[in-house]
Amino acid sequence: MRGDVSRRAVPLLVVLILGLEARGARAADLMDLYAKARASDPTILSARAEQMIADESLREAKAGYKPTLSANGQTTRIYQDITRSDNFLYRAGKTDYFNKNYSISLTQPL
Repeated sequence: MRGDVSRRAVPLLVVLILGLEARGARAADLMDLYAKARASDPTILSARAEQMIADESLREAKAGYKPTLSANGQTTRIYQDITRSDNFLYRAGKTDYFNKNYSISLTQPL
């Protein structure tokens, strides 16, 4: 009788283990199907796109409160041909020189 119970228990355990594994696989398949359905649902995709637009708009609005740094530079070469001058600093003759301007600006909105 004891051997009879173990002969019946082994197939029952095998069926039970296989059934549990199949149930887990089925649940995973259902979750995969659900995830695929959500990934291709136009309503959900539209809502995600609107959320991304709102997030970007918020980032742009916050950027207005951040400091702005700008740098500018300019170089100009000046040629002069002075034919006659009564000023002792600028005598008659030809001359050329460079005029250089640089600026840096930092702005912090309040």
